[in-house]
Amino acid sequence: MGAALSEGLEEQWAVLETSLKWHASCRHTHPAADAFQEVIANEALTSQGIEHVTARVDRAAIDALEPTRVALTIHLSKFSMPFMLAMIAIKGSAAITDLTEANRVGFHIRELMDRFEMVEDDEVEAAYSECWLGPVEVTTLGRSALFRSDRCAPGRSRKFSVPCGHSPKGREIGGIWWSGRQ
Repeated sequence: MGAALSEGLEEQWAVLETSLKWHASCRHTHPAADAFQEVIANEALTSQGIEHVTARVDRAAIDALEPTRVALTIHLSKFSMPFMLAMIAIKGSAAITDLTEANRVGFHIRELMDRFEMVEDDEVEAAYSECWLGPVEVTTLGRSALFRSDRCAPGRSRKFSVPCGHSPKGREIGGIWWSGRQ
């Protein structure tokens, strides 16, 4: 038994496989959420200007996220691609502080969720799990088609180039941690 516990010790470092999650959601939503957030910012889109969004994902994302599409609870909303993208479209983020019952059941979010879909993509599937791809296609009400794809190593969002304490995510995590302290 002792040999089994030490097998591979100092050969493989699990800390190198640790993911830092920018959004308060399942990691399968992150590449598409990052790309969608960039489209929103670059094109100055509002939620009212979005007609349809297609997130191209791998099979594992379909398996993990499709059963929770409707976001029946706050917990399940973290696994709903439509909910997370709707939060980004409306609030500009999908932070832990955005996961509220009021947001989960809000009419505008529910209506917007119907405009989002996930489709399995061969290129994304082929790249998984060595690289996370997040292609999104956004159709605006004016019928403009916008495309953006995010590409990063698993768990290594480009958003972590800012020192954590100076980023919105660092302040969010710190604020939640400190608010629970006496």
